[in-house]
Amino acid sequence: MADRIYSFIETRLPMPLVSATAEPGKLDEAVAAIAARDAELGRIAQAEAHYFRGQPEEAHADAAPFLDHSDPALRISANFICAYADLTLGKI
Repeated sequence: MADRIYSFIETRLPMPLVSATAEPGKLDEAVAAIAARDAELGRIAQAEAHYFRGQPEEAHADAAPFLDHSDPALRISANFICAYADLTLGKI
């Protein structure tokens, strides 16, 4: 198993931005790199970026379309992002 290299394309992970490696101050570049490989994960990464920038309304709006997605990684990500965004907005 040590010789197996993780491939971004093989497996989608929940919360792609949190799961990615990026240099400090290069959030937009990280989102763009994710989106270049996978458009749907890129949309989730953008929602994460909105949340981290203190824009919970935008985070929720970007993630909400994925709440019932058939892919578990996208669905779980959307649920996390929407839940945290709603808590930030006082919508318990």
